[in-house]
Amino acid sequence: MPCYDDAKYSNSFDVFIRGEEIISGAQRIHVPELLEERAKACGIDVNTISTYIDAFSWDCCLA
Repeated sequence: MPCYDDAKYSNSFDVFIRGEEIISGAQRIHVPELLEERAKACGIDVNTISTYIDAFSWDCCLA
């Protein structure tokens, strides 16, 4: 998920101790239109991930 006030960043984090990643996390995108937009912006062919995006169109992954 892009940061709401600076799209150069994402809403994510990594925690390192002594140079080793011990935990990470991120806010995921669950809106099909935004997923498609971000994929295109990152140079990803949307056809290669269409089944993933479709799952969110069917509300399969919303809790």
